[in-house]
Formats: sequence, C-alpha cells, structure tokens
Amino acid sequence: IGNAFEIGLLRRRSKGAGTKDWLSWYRLRYEHRRIELTEGELGPFESGRNLELAVGIGRNQVNLEKYRRRGHVYGTSLSLGLDTLGADYRYQRIDAFYRGYRPIEASTLTNVNYNVELGYSNGEPFGDRAFSIGGGESLRGLEQRSVDGDVKLLLNLEYLKALADHPSVRFAGFWDVANVFPRWDFKPVHTENGIGVGLRWKIVSFVQVDLRVDYAVSLSEKKGYTYFATNLNF
Repeated sequence: IGNAFEIGLLRRRSKGAGTKDWLSWYRLRYEHRRIELTEGELGPFESGRNLELAVGIGRNQVNLEKYRRRGHVYGTSLSLGLDTLGADYRYQRIDAFYRGYRPIEASTLTNVNYNVELGYSNGEPFGDRAFSIGGGESLRGLEQRSVDGDVKLLLNLEYLKALADHPSVRFAGFWDVANVFPRWDFKPVHTENGIGVGLRWKIVSFVQVDLRVDYAVSLSEKKGYTYFATNLNF
C-alpha cells in the first residue's frame, strides 16, 4: 500500500534544428510505502517514506532514417535520497550510458548497434536493490529481474540486416553480457551471458511502431526465452 508524487523538467540546448542536442533533466519524487504483513516473513522489505532528487545531463547525436538509426547518444545522472521533510532514507546513486548505432552497408541497411550501461549505489529505499538484470530490456536469456545488486555493468551488442525487398523487416543477432552484484562483494569478472536471434519490423504509418521478437539462451542456465515487444530495447 502506498502513494507517490513526481515532478520533472527536461531542458534541451541546441543552436539549431535537428536531433544533435545537449539535454539536461531534473526530477523530484516522493513515495510512501506501507507494508501490511498477513503471513510469512517480511524479508528485506520495509515500510517508509522516500524523497529523491535526480539530475542528469546527456547528448543526443542520433540521426533517424526511415528504417534505421545512425550516430550515438550518451548521458549520466545522479540521484540523491534526501532524509528531510519526514523522509527516512539517505543514499547516492550514479548511472551512465552510451549507445551507438553504426551503419555498415547501405544497400541492406546493415547496422551494428551497442549499448553500455554502468551504475553504482550505496543504498536504496524500502529494502530494494538499485539494479537488476534479466528480461527483454536488459539481459535476454535470464528470467525477469532474476539477479540484483548495487553495482551494474551491462553491454548489449546487436547485428541487424534488412531484407532486400522489404527494408522494414530486419533480422538480428545479439549478445548480451552483464554483471550485477552487492557493493561489498566486488565481482567484476563474473558475468552472465545471453545470445540469440530476433526479428525487427518497423511499421511506418501515422505513428511509427517497432515490433520486436527475440529468442535468447543464457550460457549459464542453458535455457531459452522468447520476448515480444512493441519497442526496441535500446
């Protein structure tokens, strides 16, 4: 049981038209959770109030073509838990990302796309962990949010190639590698890996929609998962 309130501001800094802009964003979020235990154990989770201030900066240098993207975008953000105004938690969290979209061949719209994400937190409200991996939006081949921790390392690498007669349809091969671990148990070498294939279909109409189907296998669990989505994972 709980409630939340959030306000945010996005500021774009550009000398002219186009997508190559510096961006900055600001967010203030208040959340109150109350856990009512009817049976069993509460575990690491707890009731409380949290007030979080987040600020970030980034640069978008991505050019949007009809069926693919080229360029790169990057950014970083800092989130602070403020134990004021009745809030119960004090913590710091930093996130950073870099995404690149590299065209290889024009005739088949072949691309190599990659996403790198880093994160560190020295705490999190309500007994939650700051980061998790697993699922179609992070590391494909693992169950949704099956591994969590305070430090995150994530790399997604995709090779995409379009059908010659139907450029809106592209085949994908991908490799995801990641690690999430508690800050007191530093294990940067131990990684989870997922490999797979997929299909992308860009529907160009009044509203553009990217349909995505992926099948991935975890190299550690040797188990496959299928993912369906109406957006690209990065």
